[in-house]
Amino acid sequence: MTPEQWEKVGEIYHKAVELEAEPREAFLDEACGSDATLRNEVESLLRADEEAGNFIAEPIVGNSATTSDSEDSEPKPGELIGHYRFERSIGSGGMGEVYLATDTRLGRKVAIKRLPAEISDDPSFLRRFRNEALAAANINHPNVATIYSVEEAGSKPFITMEYIDGQTLDRAIPFDGLPLETFSDWFAQLADALAFAHHKGVIHRDVKPGNIMIVSGRIPKILDFGLAQIDRRRFEQSDADIHITTPGQVMGTPSYMSPEQAEGKAVDHRSDIFSFGVVMYEALTGRRPFAGDSHAEIVSNLLKSDPAPLESLRPDVPDPFRRVVERCIRKPKSERYQSMREVADSLLALRSLARSGRSFESLQRRLFREARSPSARWMPFAIVLVAIVAFAGWYNFSGQRSSTIALEDLKFRRLSQSNNVAFAAISPDGRSVAYVTYEDNGDRALWLRRVTDPNAIQIVPPQQLLYWDCPIFSNDGEHIYFITAERSALHGTMYRVPTLGGQPKKIVERVNHLGNLSPDGRRVLFVRYGGPDPNRSVNTTDARLMSAGSVDGSDELEHAAVAGESVIREPRFASDGRSVFFVKRELDGGIEFWSISMLDTATGKESLIIRQKERIWEMSEVRRTKSLLMTAIDPGSNRRQLFQVTVPDGKTTRLTNDLNNYIGVSIDREGRNIVTAQRSDESRVWIGNVDDPASMSPITREPLAHQAVDWTPDGRVVFDVYENNRRSIWIADSDGKNAMQLTPSDSDNSEPRVSGDGRQIVFTSRRAGYNQIWRMNIDGSSAVLLADVEGIAQAPRFAADGKTVVFRWFNEGSPPMGQIPIDGGPVAGIDYLPKTLAYYWAMSPDGKYVAYTLSGESAESVMVAVRPLNSDAGTKLIDIWPSRIFKWTPDGNSIVYQERQRGENLPAKVFLLNPENPEPKLFVSAEPDDVLDLSFSRDGSRFAIVRMKTITDAVMLSTVGPAQN
Repeated sequence: MTPEQWEKVGEIYHKAVELEAEPREAFLDEACGSDATLRNEVESLLRADEEAGNFIAEPIVGNSATTSDSEDSEPKPGELIGHYRFERSIGSGGMGEVYLATDTRLGRKVAIKRLPAEISDDPSFLRRFRNEALAAANINHPNVATIYSVEEAGSKPFITMEYIDGQTLDRAIPFDGLPLETFSDWFAQLADALAFAHHKGVIHRDVKPGNIMIVSGRIPKILDFGLAQIDRRRFEQSDADIHITTPGQVMGTPSYMSPEQAEGKAVDHRSDIFSFGVVMYEALTGRRPFAGDSHAEIVSNLLKSDPAPLESLRPDVPDPFRRVVERCIRKPKSERYQSMREVADSLLALRSLARSGRSFESLQRRLFREARSPSARWMPFAIVLVAIVAFAGWYNFSGQRSSTIALEDLKFRRLSQSNNVAFAAISPDGRSVAYVTYEDNGDRALWLRRVTDPNAIQIVPPQQLLYWDCPIFSNDGEHIYFITAERSALHGTMYRVPTLGGQPKKIVERVNHLGNLSPDGRRVLFVRYGGPDPNRSVNTTDARLMSAGSVDGSDELEHAAVAGESVIREPRFASDGRSVFFVKRELDGGIEFWSISMLDTATGKESLIIRQKERIWEMSEVRRTKSLLMTAIDPGSNRRQLFQVTVPDGKTTRLTNDLNNYIGVSIDREGRNIVTAQRSDESRVWIGNVDDPASMSPITREPLAHQAVDWTPDGRVVFDVYENNRRSIWIADSDGKNAMQLTPSDSDNSEPRVSGDGRQIVFTSRRAGYNQIWRMNIDGSSAVLLADVEGIAQAPRFAADGKTVVFRWFNEGSPPMGQIPIDGGPVAGIDYLPKTLAYYWAMSPDGKYVAYTLSGESAESVMVAVRPLNSDAGTKLIDIWPSRIFKWTPDGNSIVYQERQRGENLPAKVFLLNPENPEPKLFVSAEPDDVLDLSFSRDGSRFAIVRMKTITDAVMLSTVGPAQN
């Protein structure tokens, strides 16, 4: 029969089984007409239903030695069939009778299963019988009963299989549920077995306690694949042999069916996941989630009612266990785990925790102890109930919440004390926080903790990888998405890992920024760039805003793209499901502008929300309000602060106002708790001897330095300082005495460089509202704008002739570097450096050689080129990737640099390299601090560095008062 015919069989059977005998005959006459084959198949199913009851309602290896009604068909003890000697019956059911026998050839106990006599000639049951053998025989797993052979005796087929001496799971479950360690141990094994079966193309479709045996009290085994559905593509069988059921047929045990099974719809592996979740619920509580006194009542409860909350039946079950079970038994298939392998990974993580005994007590101890305290047992719950009722009434009355978070209503709370947090994010339900940490030797790790519990669980162990952007939670809080990359990579890779731990799954490759998940959880946003870039290892040409399937990265879609110098980052699906927010950087007249826009995914129309000169870093939508949170540079303090932006008018309110920087921002779905990483920096200037770098010492007590330092010819140091929210330039003796401020405090000035004769200083200033190159005398007098160029000019330095100032030039269509005479004059582009310059360059002290970083579209990493100033001849390529520091030593023999590669905590180390013998040597280490800048004294005997100590922890800002209008 064809699949269409089988579907019709199922439809007719499903309707006929509900009718009494007389109206059933009339219905079959009309439904089947003259199609005798159709009528025979339907009547075959009806006959089995009448004679065997629900033919899969009882376990095939029963709790007692139930025997067939047909005494004639049961072998006698000692009787031989072939070379098998029967001993006794060990169980029966609608789909088979099972006997204990001895294989006289191999001398081992076996279980023999055969069809009951009354249905042994029925074609449909014969097909199901063969199907069970085919399904189980292809699953070689220690937690699945092994099929030995399929044989015949007197033209009657029987299956020989592994004899399992144990008890069924329904008998092993205590009235109040299994201990947690036992539960996690058994079900981790069972999930792995089902995952293996699914991988082999087999769906069990009748997962229940009666089909699970426990051997020796510790090893569970899955039995009875009689109703299994097989992926025909995996087996060389005909359609007739394999196609057992089609949509319209109801097969399975009612109490453990998935909703789609109960409705006679098509099933897939997620039906097994639902049934498995029902079995887990029963194993933990001793009760079935969907019970009833009849088939109809059970199915009605399954389709229309929700099970009792697991924690109400067993309060000691920790949240991670509850979440796994509850996700498995979600009625929409799309909301369950999407593979049994995910379930197995989660349970394996729970098993590890249960065996260690370190996390469950910490997860539950306070709440459970308080709940059981006789003196205050009901008071907390009464308070919570009143609060919930009051909030619900207010919320329903007022509708959408005010769009503004009041600064005075924010309460700060530190969530970590490790001083090494890079990023932090809160789960949608506000209960958990994921954060990335800096570990020893430059490693990164991913951790998870409950907001109410200081004990954290390591989700991803330390690796020699960088994390790009803040991790995000899936909408249900069950998974965390993140991007990691090699230190020399041009792109990162997006992964997904269960919050309970397990092996991260690769989702999308060639990713540069991470977004969030769509409201339905099916798609994840990201940004992909083209080739290399100075600031982010990639060129921003052809930056594309994209999305892909959140489970496997399939079906990539492009939503928007920009070209040239523009950047797209921080894409966020809006909660309306129709729009996408994103941050964009553009150059307008050479000036850098940052904006937040909203894209209508249906029409492609972009709407501008806010545009400003100050950089916007991260963004998150405040659900149920028309607003966004962002981290951006505050123009007054030059610090990365938190702001709220209303949509669509772009009204901006600053939420934080301090001397810290805030990295990343996320908010729970209720809009009550904001999580970010709070960073404070302490920088000082240190002086050391080149012959003994380890002997360096700070020249200032207060951490006033910012990021740049240089020497004067007479041995003093010039450096920039960050104080009172402004950068200024200072000069001091090399021992820190006679310090003097050279630039006023009412403007932002940084990156000082001293002329060869020591008479002048060039520096970067924001006095015009954006970075330009200025010049002043060594005592701070006569400050003038030196290079009034279109675009942004910064990072000035003197050329070897001492009369020319060279600077980094950010302007669309302009060369990457510009130059201007120290006394002023026209600005010219530098033609001896390639347009593919990857940010770092240095001219030798004698002006004969230039070293610079290079990269191309296909480059796997940035490299350094060293060549004569006015010729390409003799160019040498060196396989290093500088970061922050890149300059020549005073004698011109070596390049001093920081290396951006995987391995050690390299920002703390500075290396020396001779281009003629490119073998790097460590010059100085400032561990555990970072090195921001290094400068040699004019005679080369001493050096100055800016050392920075960073303290970063996860913090939560909670709204403790009413929202303000």
